[in-house]
Amino acid sequence: MKKLVAVKMTDQKRVSAEYLADLANRLDHNLAISVGEIREINQDINVLSINAKIEAARAGAGGKGFVVVADNIRRLVSRTDGIVEQMTTQVSDLVRELSVLSGRLGIEVRGQYFSQAAFNAIDIVDRNLYERSCDVRWWAADPPLSEAIENPSLENRETASRRLSQILDSYTVYYDLVLIGADGTVIANGRPQLYSSRGMQVKDLPWFKAAAKLPSQEEFAFQTAHQSTLVKDATVLAYSCPIFNADGSIVGVLGILFRWLALGTVAAQHAVAGIERTGMAEGDIVAAIVTPEAQIIASTNESEIGKTLDSATMLMMQGHEMRHGVVETSHGSYLVGSARAPGYEGYSTGWYGVVRQRME
Repeated sequence: MKKLVAVKMTDQKRVSAEYLADLANRLDHNLAISVGEIREINQDINVLSINAKIEAARAGAGGKGFVVVADNIRRLVSRTDGIVEQMTTQVSDLVRELSVLSGRLGIEVRGQYFSQAAFNAIDIVDRNLYERSCDVRWWAADPPLSEAIENPSLENRETASRRLSQILDSYTVYYDLVLIGADGTVIANGRPQLYSSRGMQVKDLPWFKAAAKLPSQEEFAFQTAHQSTLVKDATVLAYSCPIFNADGSIVGVLGILFRWLALGTVAAQHAVAGIERTGMAEGDIVAAIVTPEAQIIASTNESEIGKTLDSATMLMMQGHEMRHGVVETSHGSYLVGSARAPGYEGYSTGWYGVVRQRME
């Protein structure tokens, strides 16, 4: 006799789409075994009924009653075969439907986890970068900075450089801080021993031009992830704020160059690790931070940083706070979960967290 597979669910079982799919497979397996055994029994009964008719014929008139019994047994066997066939068809249809539903449930549940992980990643980014917007506005009001711009003596420039260096000693998340005159020339920086930016011209950089037009030190300018010549082409986020003199005129700009990948990559890695801890998904999962213009600015797959996210995925997630689904791309089908930056204390990058996994 073939061994049946136990399908009893205990209290310790964790209900999941994968478990339901396994349950459907085991049910189908058990059904096939039971139906096979019933058919074997029916075959044996058929043989017995035939033998009974043969013996009844040999017995002559006295065996006629056995012929009636044998015929009734064969009719019962035939009815049993019909019931078995009907049961097999119906249960097989239900098992197939259960398998399909469990597959869909698996995609739905994993998609929700992907979206939540994407939200967690972009929320970490927004909360962290909110602090950067506070930093630049606070430090731009430091008196030694405006003094070095208005009276750019060697002593004042050195004093400003030491002040920026002191700040950097406490804030390791920055590559450098740069003090810039109104004409776009770097007057001082906080790490001159590492970055020889003093005297460089930055008047055409977006973050400088934007800051030079701001009406107060309560506001700041920002440039998304890019390589900066000020710090040997490292990838930075740049925050900037105008510096005003006593009569309210802009005399310069303070720029802070943030180590972007140190934050973006870690946030993406945490998203993947969170999914893997749940056991909801196995295989190659990629998390990324993406701008509204579809530029991938951080990813657990380093080779795609700086590239453009495929249009199908971008179309699915754009305009939605959180979303998940299966996306068909030129490279295959992907389960995608996304979340738009929720913002923190009024600050928001407007970026997206995205988690993707290729479907088999």
